[in-house]
Amino acid sequence: MLLSKGNFTYSSLYFENRNKLDSANRDLAKLEAYGISPELLEKANALGEQLINFPTDAELEGQQMISTTERNTEAEKLRNAIRWILSRVGYVFGKESDVYAQFRTKQLSQQKTISLVEIGMRVSRLFDLLQTDLIDQSFTAIEIDAFNDQLLAYTESIDHQERAKKNRDLATQQRRRIAANLFHELQYICNVGKDVWRGINEAKYNDYLLYDSPPQKVSEPVSEPSDPIINEDAQTTEG
Repeated sequence: MLLSKGNFTYSSLYFENRNKLDSANRDLAKLEAYGISPELLEKANALGEQLINFPTDAELEGQQMISTTERNTEAEKLRNAIRWILSRVGYVFGKESDVYAQFRTKQLSQQKTISLVEIGMRVSRLFDLLQTDLIDQSFTAIEIDAFNDQLLAYTESIDHQERAKKNRDLATQQRRRIAANLFHELQYICNVGKDVWRGINEAKYNDYLLYDSPPQKVSEPVSEPSDPIINEDAQTTEG
């Protein structure tokens, strides 16, 4: 997944961070004079580990897909339970009766989520009102309870799917926040590293250039790609 305003993926940012921290730890004696502390390097390392170990969007999408499948499965079970009740009600009272008409379950196969819950709740209420007549026609209290259990299972599957969607959205924001914080720290470390070695050691200067992919061999310092993560007003040190 590409981060906004640039070409860094989360994985490339993680490995670039590891690479730059190797250089910073090597040069720590010089960098400390410019405000780079071991604690700052450890903070950047911890952010990197937090980023790479964060659940990927593919994982969270998979969880959302599983919850959607579960919801669809429970929906079909509920539809079948409603059809079964309607067939019994139609048998007892007649499909042209006012009692049967109260259930209002036309186009049942097309009803989803809230509409299907509303139909299920209506069927449950009418089921309860008519249970004496229906039980006399071989319905049992166990069957009535089983229908209500299925209605509950469907409403819970809807809640589960909504939680999965919200969790995915929240995780996306959290992952971006971690990446932005990491890039902020990494960019500062790299800018200081370039300042330390500018005009003194070309190879070490180049060690602090940020790449979104393994760098090509360069013969002189070059400026890094535009910032993919930090805010528009963030300032960088020109190479």
